[in-house]
Amino acid sequence: MITLPAFYRLFHLPGRWRSLIQGFASLVVLAVAGPTPAQTALPEVNGATLSATGERTSLIRGTSRLRSTVNVILKNAGSKTVEPPLHAVVTFTPEGGRSLTGLTLPGASGGPGVAPYQTFFIDLTAQAPQGLAAGGTLKLPLVFERPSTLTVKYKVQLHGVVNRDPLANPGGPYVAKAGKAVSLDGSRSSDPDNDPITLEWRFQDGSTAAGPAVSKTFAAPGLHEITLTATDGRGGESVRIAAVAVTPDGVFALGRSRVLDSNGHPLPGAEIRETGPSGERTFTAGAETGFASLGGLPGSYVWRFSAPGHLPVWRRATLPAGKVTLIPSPWLPVIAKDGIPVSLLEETRI
Repeated sequence: MITLPAFYRLFHLPGRWRSLIQGFASLVVLAVAGPTPAQTALPEVNGATLSATGERTSLIRGTSRLRSTVNVILKNAGSKTVEPPLHAVVTFTPEGGRSLTGLTLPGASGGPGVAPYQTFFIDLTAQAPQGLAAGGTLKLPLVFERPSTLTVKYKVQLHGVVNRDPLANPGGPYVAKAGKAVSLDGSRSSDPDNDPITLEWRFQDGSTAAGPAVSKTFAAPGLHEITLTATDGRGGESVRIAAVAVTPDGVFALGRSRVLDSNGHPLPGAEIRETGPSGERTFTAGAETGFASLGGLPGSYVWRFSAPGHLPVWRRATLPAGKVTLIPSPWLPVIAKDGIPVSLLEETRI
């Protein structure tokens, strides 16, 4: 739960009329599925901000009551639309443990102990019938009345529906033979809102396939990346990457590694120069993840990992027949542009 800064104002009125009104606001996000009836409690909304201006209190002559007004602006600072209906839930807390008897909020529904929120709420759907888009704002002129002896704090919360992203699950791990089809299963993909989802597979050779279960043939041995994208038709999307270890039909020996930068993050597109039983070859690490498939035949290998702006790193290993060996990830340090002075008396720099 994200609690925003409290807004406090001290109002001075003539004579013995003085009331301290303390306000604070918080916005919290949860997400639920589907439209919700107006009189059903909606989840609180996260990723938004609130501001309150023009707070003032006046005495209602002849009634011995106080009327307080404040201009509240709710902003959706999240990345997704808050779908209608939209409710502003207002909770009052009395000072000194007193009762809220006599407190009213004109134009609001509900009230203390009344469903669905057990407090007051204002329906803002008419202001945003299409929902509150990312970056959008809603204005709420808040007016409440109470006995002059009652001091309260108020809290305003925005409630609505936010679509949650689906969960792509490409399955695996997968092992296949070069030139033979392997079945890929993404049926464990799901959507937390129970929305129907669309699944698309993408492969390193540029080809694609659709559906929860597909088959793919990999011509060359090695570690092949597969990407599964799940979309729910409401703007929600998730992407997961998996790997297929493709082995030759005959004798094979493979290595697997991941090229990283000096912070331990994947360094995609790094160049790998391999020297081994089949001679020398040059290739690149995975375009998105930095993964690399090494070797092919049993024997001793030397690899040089390099990338522009980074120092190269070498690895050496013997790959046994019929196995996939994990090669320690090379971390490529960044080359400092200006260098580091060795001494204040000399101009030598590292």
